[in-house]
Amino acid sequence: MQEVAGVKGLVEKIVYRSHDDEFCVAAFSTDEPGLPQVITGSLLGVHEKETILIWGHLVNHARYGPQIKVDRWEKPVPAGREQVMEFLSSSVIKGCGPATAKLLVDTLGDNVIDLVLSQGPQALLKVKGIGPVKAGSIHKSLVENFEVQQVIGFLLPLGVSSRVAVKAFKTWGTGAIEVIRQDPYRLAELSNLGFIKADEIALKLGIARDDYCRIIAGIKHVMNEAVASGHCFYHKQDLLAEALDLLNRGGTFINEESLANALAEICQAGEWVKEGEAIYPAWTYLAEVKVARNVTGLLEAPAGKRDELEFQSWLRDYEQRNNIKLAPEQALAVELIFNNNLLILTGGPGTGKTQTIKAIVDCFQQTFPTGRVKMAAPTGRAARRLSEVTGQDAATVHRLLGLQPGKGPEYSLANPLPCELLVIDEVSMLDIVLAEALFDAIEPGAKVLLVGDPDQLPAVGPGNFLSDLLIAGLPLIKLTKIFRQAAESQIVTNAHRVNQGLPLVFDPKKNDFYFIDQDQPEQIAKTILASVQRLLRLGYSTEDIHILSPMRKGLIGTYALNNILQEAINPSTPEKGQLHFGATNFRAGDKVMQVKNNYEKLVFNGEVGIIEEISEIFDEEGTATGKEIVVRFGSDIVIYNYEELEELVLAYATTVHKSQGGEYPVVIAPVSTSHYIMLQRNLLYTAITRAKEKVVLIGTRQALAIAIKNVRVKKRNTGLAARLKTKMAPLL
Repeated sequence: MQEVAGVKGLVEKIVYRSHDDEFCVAAFSTDEPGLPQVITGSLLGVHEKETILIWGHLVNHARYGPQIKVDRWEKPVPAGREQVMEFLSSSVIKGCGPATAKLLVDTLGDNVIDLVLSQGPQALLKVKGIGPVKAGSIHKSLVENFEVQQVIGFLLPLGVSSRVAVKAFKTWGTGAIEVIRQDPYRLAELSNLGFIKADEIALKLGIARDDYCRIIAGIKHVMNEAVASGHCFYHKQDLLAEALDLLNRGGTFINEESLANALAEICQAGEWVKEGEAIYPAWTYLAEVKVARNVTGLLEAPAGKRDELEFQSWLRDYEQRNNIKLAPEQALAVELIFNNNLLILTGGPGTGKTQTIKAIVDCFQQTFPTGRVKMAAPTGRAARRLSEVTGQDAATVHRLLGLQPGKGPEYSLANPLPCELLVIDEVSMLDIVLAEALFDAIEPGAKVLLVGDPDQLPAVGPGNFLSDLLIAGLPLIKLTKIFRQAAESQIVTNAHRVNQGLPLVFDPKKNDFYFIDQDQPEQIAKTILASVQRLLRLGYSTEDIHILSPMRKGLIGTYALNNILQEAINPSTPEKGQLHFGATNFRAGDKVMQVKNNYEKLVFNGEVGIIEEISEIFDEEGTATGKEIVVRFGSDIVIYNYEELEELVLAYATTVHKSQGGEYPVVIAPVSTSHYIMLQRNLLYTAITRAKEKVVLIGTRQALAIAIKNVRVKKRNTGLAARLKTKMAPLL
């Protein structure tokens, strides 16, 4: 196999680039005789009309003929006035058009690129008209184009993707290679690379199987996986046993004593906390302790009492004003919130939770005309829905608390929330960390109404907050009566039947709940697409229709369904804005989801929006420097630059977990034995209760029956309920 080393040439045209940017085909011209004019490989960061040096070998593709397979590449620093000016004024260097490029070369000379790379952005401040912002932009582009390639060149042969290599450079800068040589397991911090892949890289770099950094990485990986599964702590023996199995794959390299010593050192350093046989990450431990303290503080504070005659008078007046009759348990909830500082309100669909919230708020405002009421929910969708149904302003918990990146919350123990009544909906979605921040900001003496459905899925993050509060025996009203109007809905009826373990009912005359029999995943996917297309013809919008799948992978997982639905519903057209990022081609009109909290943009994990526009970005000289995406989340407009697109995914289909807190006119869900491990009652119940008007289940009756009967839910390791019981014992 003929080697190619240090061949210089021009990338004439990018012929093909894979969705994940890890494979590229390009037309390549070189003065070297006898070499193919096609190169392939990972060319992330290479643009058309750029000169590069390549290393690799010749291959003969069965269909496309001779090619050069590139193992690594470099961009030589341009030499000579004309080459330097041409490179600087290209779209590769942000903030530098032809006029600026000429000014830079005239002022700093032909070696301006080397000068800026060695001296940093301050070298550019000597140039008239170049301020700190522009200097920083030009310097950043130059660094990313030249220095990052060294990191890519180091990591690509180790099997690390270009995208992760770029992240490594952005995280550790020019010292990235040394950081990775010393501890390759730190690569797992950057992406979902995982311990196994990092272990392979470590072996290639000569890290011994019994190296201390490997032991630490292995045990931390097990703990991180546990927390990602919702646990607040892991039992010591389980932690050691799993870590030992992980580290001793393919042989015996680590003994239990070495592992126990590593665990002790992590605890001694304060990263983890040992409580009996439970091992906590310090942050989940502190969160549990603080939540228990603050909840108990609320319960201990004087609550006051409401006069019974006054209450009955208000009750009659409220029912007359609203032409309703509150159920006894609803009226009791209103009364109890005045006798307790904290009340939990639970109930399934159609049991009147919303009406009870409205009654409590009305009674509070009648009793305390100057009393301040705040309402919130964990997600923007849930907050908007809470506002719509109650007529009150509602925010996300993040916005309520004023959470900001790198800073403490605006409201905390030192600066409590300015309210006397706080209503939090969809409490099952609160993880222990958000619950800690919330209860830390509630002033003792304020009244708190927590509303949720314990039969929904627990939070994506660690903890089982609502369930723990219920186990601890906090004041509770459970609404059980299904009101007549709600009982006419098959969505409500079948949600309750799922919880009772009963078969579902299907009455086509009601036109709100359907089951379509399909066996094979391929046919289920086709039927989902056909159902969506039919609903669109009936006048529903893309925003109205939501597909919920229990898994991401597979023919009927969210990845595959999103690709199918995007191509059918929102195909590429010449006039439509489009931007390629990783495995996704984002298009104007796409339905997308935010997948991480962004406190600067005030958009949070799970928010669903529509791409309104994809447009070019120009600098002050009119040079195109990239593209941006404009997304509408409800009534909010959020703008993303290219680097921020890792926060967005297509959302025609999402997992059931990601749908929590949302409500859609139509929900379509596959129910298949190909997702056997995910056929669970709480997943099916959560999917059904996301729909307002129609539910369409597509799959097999066998899979549906399995899901309804399967009540096995993986228990989460949490200590909150026990802490609350201990603290509350004197109050009982």
